[in-house]
Amino acid sequence: MKKFFSIAIILVVAVISAAVYFIFIATKSQEKKLKELEKEITFLKEEIVPVRYKILSQEDDKIEISVKFYDLDGNEFVKQKFELPGTVASFDFYVVKMNERYIAFPYKIFTDKIKPEDAELLFKYYEKDNFPMIFYSESSSKIFKDGIEILYQKIKNNDLENIESIFGNMVQNAPQTMEKGAEGSVFKIVVHTKGGIELIEE
Repeated sequence: MKKFFSIAIILVVAVISAAVYFIFIATKSQEKKLKELEKEITFLKEEIVPVRYKILSQEDDKIEISVKFYDLDGNEFVKQKFELPGTVASFDFYVVKMNERYIAFPYKIFTDKIKPEDAELLFKYYEKDNFPMIFYSESSSKIFKDGIEILYQKIKNNDLENIESIFGNMVQNAPQTMEKGAEGSVFKIVVHTKGGIELIEE
């Protein structure tokens, strides 16, 4: 019986040791790909437009907007309508600084009547096969795609501890959209890869 328990303990220790080893290897591989991403990030244009939205209707206590997401080549790949309580739409982004460039991931949407912690998460709208399609480009390298996917998954899973230079950035629809007659207004969110996020009415 003692021999049986000894063998069982050895097997458990072996399994745990193997699991720790593979986790270590996977972590090192991810770290390597993120370092490689820092070099590849320079191919990005100085201005990226991942999001456009249109105000469909606006009342005293509700705003309806149509949000479109775009890839790096400027192609629209998904459109989603939101009906939200409130009058001012706000978008939250996670921004990461890499190699003197800034890349931004749309995080959530909320309003003046929705608390940030109760906001609608946006990841599911621009993700395909675990990849953030706002960073898809026919001209990007495999190194870039692999690195972006790892970074995105870390952000999506709130695994932010080991991501250097990450911070939040919020943009709101312009003040004039709170006035009557704003229905039909179209806005684009411009990410300046050398720093800053800007909301522009088109």
